[in-house]
Amino acid sequence: MEVKKQVVKPSVWNLLERKIAPLWVNDDREDVILAKIQKEEAEERELAKATPQYQIGNMRDVCRMLIDQHKEPQMDYAPQQTRSKSKIEQEEQQQDTGLKKLIFVEMEEYPGFSDTPCLLPQKVETRSILRIVTSSIKITEKPGLMREWKDFFFSEESQDILHDLFWWFFLKKFQKPPPESLSFVYERELREKTSLLFGRVARTYTMLLNGTFRLINREKLLLQYPNAIAQAVYAAYCHAFPVSWRRYDTAFKQDVLETVNLWMTGTKPMIRHWLYWDYSKLEPPNMRKDSIDKDANNQKTEGFERTWQCVPGSWSSH
Repeated sequence: MEVKKQVVKPSVWNLLERKIAPLWVNDDREDVILAKIQKEEAEERELAKATPQYQIGNMRDVCRMLIDQHKEPQMDYAPQQTRSKSKIEQEEQQQDTGLKKLIFVEMEEYPGFSDTPCLLPQKVETRSILRIVTSSIKITEKPGLMREWKDFFFSEESQDILHDLFWWFFLKKFQKPPPESLSFVYERELREKTSLLFGRVARTYTMLLNGTFRLINREKLLLQYPNAIAQAVYAAYCHAFPVSWRRYDTAFKQDVLETVNLWMTGTKPMIRHWLYWDYSKLEPPNMRKDSIDKDANNQKTEGFERTWQCVPGSWSSH
């Protein structure tokens, strides 16, 4: 019977060498080896009685103890690191889904014409814009009118009209022009893109009209719709690109209102009708904060100058 060495780790072998090495002598008789093992076990039992804190029964227990001692320690802060990592991932996911980058409207790019209307940019929800407009126009005459208005204004056709109108005005007002050498190509492509959007708006508006014959307050809804969808276009721009609010000036609002009314009714709206819009609801909070702070600083400066002029002995008082 041959007794061969087993491959063990160096750290474990150094500790066990003093117990196993004496077994490999020139005498390979089985009874001699067994006697030596029994003698070693007897000595270990005597040692275990003398030192109870190290109760070792045989070599298997020694190996098990050494393996346990050489395990990697479990750090107390490992669960906390896992929680922190998951929390960071949740925050990043929330930023990706809920928040939008503050960019100028000129930095946006038209996604291109497709079979379905393109959604609003910067993760702006269409239904939230329509809810804002609904709260700003204050339809409170009849409960049935409000119910029909929501079914009509929040319909899929109405949302598609808002999407195409948004990108039509983007192409007309805010898309970056190319170099002068390519201006003729750009104008031709611009006419093609806007024509496609206009055609789909016309078809979608026809489908929207066909679904209103069953409504009791059909005339009131159609009379209010052009003004409401024009406000929705303005509110969508304010929420998608709030830092470009200076571009949404009087001319822009008048153009949006006139274009939508001409397309849907064939007539122009009342002059400066956009003055009656509720901008506190259409615009996001603090959109004009930099302008308000600038006006406040100007007022403080003017007040200081007036006070300084009244101080006796100042240069302005002479």
